[in-house]
Formats: sequence, C-alpha cells, structure tokens
Amino acid sequence: MGTKGGKPISALEKRQRRMAREERRLREHESAETGGRLVYYDESLVEKAAREIRGSSYITPYVLMSKLNVSYSVAKDILRELEKRGEIKLYSRNRRVSIYIPAVAK
Repeated sequence: MGTKGGKPISALEKRQRRMAREERRLREHESAETGGRLVYYDESLVEKAAREIRGSSYITPYVLMSKLNVSYSVAKDILRELEKRGEIKLYSRNRRVSIYIPAVAK
C-alpha cells in the first residue's frame, strides 16, 4: 500500500531518485566549473613550468595550460612571472595570445 501519510512507495522512491540525481548534477557542475584544473599557483608550480619551458622552442599559455593542468589565466600569470625573472622573452603578442621563447643563456 504505502506509508501512514498515504503516499505510495513508488512516489517516495521517485523522490529519492530525483534528489540523488540533483546532488549528482550539482557535483558535476562544480567540477565542470574549473574543469579539474588548478586555479592558483605557487613557487613550485613556477619552477616546474620553467623546467618544462627549457626544452621547447616556443611557449604559449595554452601549451603551458595543457602541460601543467592549470587554468588559462594561471598559465598567463606564470608566463608573466617567468618573463619578469628573465627566463623567457616575449616574442609576439596580440589581443588574444602571447608567444614566448626561452631566453638564451649567456
């Protein structure tokens, strides 16, 4: 039959399924916001980026984002930091993308 309140068991089961689905959707939405990528950086990440850059002929924020699994804005910040340190040089920049090359060691 049902519960004391008169609701059939199937209605309660549907409600539980709907609530579980909503929770799952919220969790997926939260993880999709950042895409599982880091949205901050620290000194160790900058050093790791410097090691990755040494072997390449050029570097863009997208390339760094792919290698380090960070967000695009964090990749841009890391590249700016490395440019301030003198480890890379700005080769070309337009409105959308900056291209950097490793600085030559003297």
